[in-house]
This record gives sequence, C-alpha cells and structure tokens, in this order.
Amino acid sequence: MNRLSNCILLIAGLTAFFGTTSANTLPTKAPFLSPAPIRDSTIFIGIPYRPLQGTLFYWYSWPYDTYNDRKTIPDEEWEMWLYYAALVDTDPSGGELIERGYLNNAYPHNILPSQFLYVHFVYSAK
Repeated sequence: MNRLSNCILLIAGLTAFFGTTSANTLPTKAPFLSPAPIRDSTIFIGIPYRPLQGTLFYWYSWPYDTYNDRKTIPDEEWEMWLYYAALVDTDPSGGELIERGYLNNAYPHNILPSQFLYVHFVYSAK
C-alpha cells in the first residue's frame, strides 16, 4: 500500500511540474521531420565553398604520383602555399594541377581522386 501511494504522489508531482497536456500544447509536427531550409545561392556570393574541411586526404603529387602526406584541405593548401610561394586552392580556373587527394592510401589507386589542388602563379608584365 505504501508503494502505491508513493507512485500516486510521484505522478501527481510530475503532472503539477510539467502541467497537463492538451491538444493545443502538443506540436503538430516533430521539428526533426521538417524539411531542411533551401539555401539561396545568391546569399553566399563572395564566400568560398570549402568542402570537407575536417576530412583527411592522402595527397599525391601530380604528375609523378608520389605520396606527400595525409592532411586536411586547408592544411595542405597552406603547406603548398609555402612550397610554391603562390596561391594554392581547389579552384581549377587559371591554375596548374599540383596534387590529388584520395580518401584511402591504396597504391596503385583503386578509387578516383576526391580533391585536386591547383597553384595559381601570377606574373606581372613590365
């Protein structure tokens, strides 16, 4: 009997603490089931798209296909920027391919490269 009265008191306390639920207070849709907001590409003009910043890639030089190291894209861009003393990024326009990034370290490569790094030399004509 003592256990039953404790359970009743617990239920009464929880009801008083959380309030009563009615049809008006229940959510109509779970928030995690709502569709993701659509991103307008015009909002992100001028902000470079940096895919997979935390993913580690196995970097191989091009065209000799020699292993360099295993780093993230920003870390490898920084290292190659110091090596070439020029802008290095993943944008192929106007650049020269210097490295390819793979998700695994299989050699010979059994998958296609996932990332490419390009160096952009700027020459001034005087």
